[in-house]
Amino acid sequence: MNITNKQYTTIVVGVAFVAMALVTRVRYWGDFELPGKPAKPVETVVNAQEVSDRIALSSGAYRSYLETDAEAFGIPATSERQMSALFPYKSNRERHVLAPGDSAEVLGIKFSLTVERGKGSSTKQMMLSMENLGHKPLAYKVQTRPSSGKGACARTHQVRHNALAIAVGETLKRAECSFRKGRTIDLVEVEIIELPELGFLYLSSMDARNFALDERTANMHLLPVEGMTCRVPQTASLRNAIMSGKVAWRDQADFYARHRCQTYSFPVAYKAFQQDGEHSLPAGGDDL
Repeated sequence: MNITNKQYTTIVVGVAFVAMALVTRVRYWGDFELPGKPAKPVETVVNAQEVSDRIALSSGAYRSYLETDAEAFGIPATSERQMSALFPYKSNRERHVLAPGDSAEVLGIKFSLTVERGKGSSTKQMMLSMENLGHKPLAYKVQTRPSSGKGACARTHQVRHNALAIAVGETLKRAECSFRKGRTIDLVEVEIIELPELGFLYLSSMDARNFALDERTANMHLLPVEGMTCRVPQTASLRNAIMSGKVAWRDQADFYARHRCQTYSFPVAYKAFQQDGEHSLPAGGDDL
């Protein structure tokens, strides 16, 4: 298309007019106003923790922990289905009286009472040996009572042992009382839970002082694998729930046999599985 001189002049004048208008706006009315940037999201420690908790409570994260922890322990992989199954529980309150040299089998554990000298001491004391005769690792709680009263055993030299669980074929020893002729030990109550191997290691990694155990036993807990230790403080609500009987030893042992204690904390409302798949894993929050 051909442009005449008159049209060309009109176009040039128009462009010049627009340019002058823009320069004038910038000079007298300031810079152009650009759209503002969207507000930067506010990140807080609380928000970050909430996100972390949501991730940890996901089933995908739980399955990942099962795989990586089994590999770290050097044991066969344990499936989510195995960890969601009922862990068989048994208890026995039939009284068994043990004198030095005696033994008794209760719920697949062989109990034997011997007399030995405490390490670095000339004092003789009664030692209770516990041997797992079964084919599954066991969470266990064994309550005993000396025939002459607990005060007579206050100075017993305690021995470190796994105070929460016992492996297949393993024999554990714990000090009961100083030896005196005629003194015996009563087995008051025995509780056991059959565990998968990963459950045994998970539970054993926990601080025994958080459980409904007597102090002398809990303080002597020996970890089977140092690298997986947990030092989870016992909250006031949990302590009160244990003292009132709302939380039983079985509930705590069942939970920590299914959950790594580095990531998951015991919910006070948690109750041990009564059937396969009773709770989704990991257990917590809306599941309880």
